[in-house]
Amino acid sequence: MEGKKLVLIITALVIVMAIVIFILVSNFEPSGMDPEDTASNVYSSESFVSLT
Repeated sequence: MEGKKLVLIITALVIVMAIVIFILVSNFEPSGMDPEDTASNVYSSESFVSLT
């Protein structure tokens, strides 16, 4: 039971950190860049990396 509880706590922390980082990035993003463009660029680069 302790192992499962630890995994749940770590997962929750990771999710919270991801949300905080996403909010910070979207706040400090230059106005010229669209979030959708950066998201599509990230996804395309990830798929490119997985292909190679």
